[in-house]
Amino acid sequence: MPGAPYRTHLDDLDWQRTGAVTVVIAWHDSVPVGSGLIHWPGPRDPSVAKLLPMCPEIFRLEIVESHRSTGVGTALIRELDTLVRARRLPRVGLGVGIANQRARVLYERLGYRPVDGAEYIDRSEIPDSDGQRYTVEEPCIFMVRDVGPERGEQTLLSQPPAGGCAHALPELWLR
Repeated sequence: MPGAPYRTHLDDLDWQRTGAVTVVIAWHDSVPVGSGLIHWPGPRDPSVAKLLPMCPEIFRLEIVESHRSTGVGTALIRELDTLVRARRLPRVGLGVGIANQRARVLYERLGYRPVDGAEYIDRSEIPDSDGQRYTVEEPCIFMVRDVGPERGEQTLLSQPPAGGCAHALPELWLR
């Protein structure tokens, strides 16, 4: 499997400054409980980008442990899907670790399907407790979902209070 380029959170900030990514944060009261990013130019892995050019990629979807299995991940993915639909793009994708069956079940429930030939190694640099950087590698599969308007689908971009986006739970807001 080919490997994705090394990435750091600094890369994410640079991409955000240029408009290449959008960050969505889920809040419970005034506490962030989850986040996700979308990379607009397409898959970050070069081999996947060749297969699926111009398919925005959801990545770094993270939920605080105490808020997992409460609908936060679903709300974040739906909001990111809505942003793609607002740009009138036909599909969105995401990578999932082959060993991460829990996440893959969620993505499949939300309509994501694996793409044949889109296996790759995701690489990230992470500092240890001494500040030394080390590389984490994870075998992944890329999945896609068509996001064209669906009959009866409601968007999360309604009129939320204080600039957030409403989720099914009244105390959870996305910004």
